[in-house]
Amino acid sequence: TGETLMGAREGEKAVFINPLRHDSAPSLGKSVKLGADYAFPTQEAVRGNSGSGKSFDYRAEETIAVWSYIPLLRWGVVAKIDQNEAYAPIGKLKSTLFIITLFTVILIIFLSRKISQIIFKPLQQLTGKALHISNNKVWSAEETKNLNEVKVLEKTFDFMTTNLLQMHNQLEEKNVKLSEKIIEVENTKQQLIYSSKMKALRVMAGGMAHEINNPITIIVTTSKVLRKNIEKGKLSKELVFSYLEKIDLTVLRITKIVNGLRVISRDEASEEYSDCSFKELLNDSLALCQEKFKIAGVDLILDWENPALDEKISCLRVQLSQVLINLLGNAYDAIENLDEKWVRLELTKKPVEGKMVIELRVIDSGNGISQELHDKIFNPFFTTKEVGKGTGIGLSISKSIIEKHGGGFCIDDRMSNTTFIEQIPISKTS
Repeated sequence: TGETLMGAREGEKAVFINPLRHDSAPSLGKSVKLGADYAFPTQEAVRGNSGSGKSFDYRAEETIAVWSYIPLLRWGVVAKIDQNEAYAPIGKLKSTLFIITLFTVILIIFLSRKISQIIFKPLQQLTGKALHISNNKVWSAEETKNLNEVKVLEKTFDFMTTNLLQMHNQLEEKNVKLSEKIIEVENTKQQLIYSSKMKALRVMAGGMAHEINNPITIIVTTSKVLRKNIEKGKLSKELVFSYLEKIDLTVLRITKIVNGLRVISRDEASEEYSDCSFKELLNDSLALCQEKFKIAGVDLILDWENPALDEKISCLRVQLSQVLINLLGNAYDAIENLDEKWVRLELTKKPVEGKMVIELRVIDSGNGISQELHDKIFNPFFTTKEVGKGTGIGLSISKSIIEKHGGGFCIDDRMSNTTFIEQIPISKTS
């Protein structure tokens, strides 16, 4: 009834590695829960203990057993025999125990050699790979003559750890430099936005004299006419009201211009998102360039009854006003020398990729943009304007502003006239 068992611990179980003499279960097919009231030697062996004594085996039969733990393999070995047979004649028992012990020792030695070969072969391969990874470091024979594979591997990993720490420190330094570059790029971007806004304001300043002077001239002229009629005594109530209404409309026009200037000149760095309608955005922008278009004979076409004008969008009002002024300024520059001069603004409410947006089309009477320029026109500093007239940052910044609002900005190459499309999501509270 003598039997040698080998087991390994898996969690809270002891798994029998070799086939069992008195059980038909295959190798690794039978296990015992640690703490069970049978197979005690196997449980103790896989826990790392050694000993001997009487106990019940996996069959719940009384046996005398010897058990030990093999650290190298992390296995437990049990040699056991049924008590009935153990208490046979002393001579036979001694012979049997001697044979069992000898067999166990031979088996352990044999298995140890086999397992060592199995373990150290991949260990040697791992050592070779580790040597290759560690900057192709090759240890000299003098350095490794007294070291086995484990020691060489340990030394190699120490070398690799040192290299990794150095690389980590270098990476940290590069991250700091990258962070500084990102801040520098962001500052440069803000400077470009400011430069673009200042350019737009400088361009508008040329026409601002007409924007403000014309309404003031109307007020002054109306005032003179009123004064003359008072002197002649020809002033009726109806005439007074008509002149006053004319003055009120003119003052309202000046107010829109001033409000537009106030919005566009606001510091966008401290601006927060707020809800406003496209009608408000267009009022801000058109007030600053409408007179310029009128003097140049450019027809500005917009359906003010379009219900899409009243839809609310969540936006940075200053920055979107800059986008509109930039698009209107580009359209003006493109058509100011053409025979047919017009700019049309079209608004549509439509679904795009599962969300409702307001689509604004800025169309001018120009003949469009060539296909070869489509991919370049949104690049920073690319411009088709003559030297001194454009910086090439307007469309690039406009695109980044629109995308920051979760929208889209592109050219419609299907149109015969130059057409820019701007899409902004409708506010959830709209």
